[in-house]
Amino acid sequence: MSAIRNDKVLGSSHILQQDKIIPQREISAKHTFHENDHAFYSTWESTVQKREPPKGLPNIGNTCYANSLLQVLGQTPFLNEKLVSCIDHSLKRFDYQTKTTVTSAFRNLLRSMNSLTFDPILAAGMISALMNKVSSREHEFRIGFQNDCHSFFLALLSEIYDENQAKEATRIFEIEMVDEFYFDSCVHNVEGGLDSLLNEEEFDEADVPCRKCGSGGKGKTRKAMAFRILPKVLVIQLGCFQEKSYGGHLHIAKSLRRIGFAEKLRVPKSNGSSVTYHLYGVVNHHGSIHGGHYTSFVKNLSPNTEHWYYCNDSNVTHSTLTEALKSRDAYLLFFKM
Repeated sequence: MSAIRNDKVLGSSHILQQDKIIPQREISAKHTFHENDHAFYSTWESTVQKREPPKGLPNIGNTCYANSLLQVLGQTPFLNEKLVSCIDHSLKRFDYQTKTTVTSAFRNLLRSMNSLTFDPILAAGMISALMNKVSSREHEFRIGFQNDCHSFFLALLSEIYDENQAKEATRIFEIEMVDEFYFDSCVHNVEGGLDSLLNEEEFDEADVPCRKCGSGGKGKTRKAMAFRILPKVLVIQLGCFQEKSYGGHLHIAKSLRRIGFAEKLRVPKSNGSSVTYHLYGVVNHHGSIHGGHYTSFVKNLSPNTEHWYYCNDSNVTHSTLTEALKSRDAYLLFFKM
């Protein structure tokens, strides 16, 4: 039996349905990925900034989808520190008229959110600056228009990735996977979704012959995907929407099925080891595909704290892990190593 490996580098955001995970998009693998960036991550405990509890963010015009995401990103490990590294490096795309990039606008907002002297009026201006910078290139994110939280997350990462040569901030969300093909003739919850993604698929060798020797006998070809490099922060998009047939026509509708998830998620790797992730953020979508509202559950990641908060635009209240795990409207899950 022989095996062939086919490498892929994927963004860490995936669509997770009750029976499968579908990669959202592939990223060009022209630069090297390091699962353990020892120069930075080894000094995490001594360099990490204290994370202040979430503060209310004003809705400046149908921006709840951005606010709910920003609350989670404000607590995301390594992100603030990596953004500093990005800004310290030269930028490939720079607006010399305003001296502002998406990266710097995002960094300024996160710094304000983590300030003891947080001012919601100033925050509104910073949110506006960030949204305007993103929407100048991705027009669907204009202030006043409803949009999707996951789409905004991908657009934000894409702009930061394009602006920075070092790409430090986006690396913490990146995954490397490998396809493995095995040939005979030559030498419904989150955990269930991961199992389905990594399950073997079986084909007749005559249909999928070996690409090395061309063997296409009467045996079977089996294909499986595996995680070779896992990110520091794993983001999972739950499959909240499904196709339904009405009167012979297919329509997209929000599913009422709840997908269960736990505080810990074990993810296997291609070398036989595994990584255990811990939940720290849940973005919720309330409503239907035609309109709705976004909120989030966020864990304050300051050292020696276990406090959870429920963030609904400018209203932030104390919550618990139990309430986050019971959410029937969970849409995006954020896990850290």
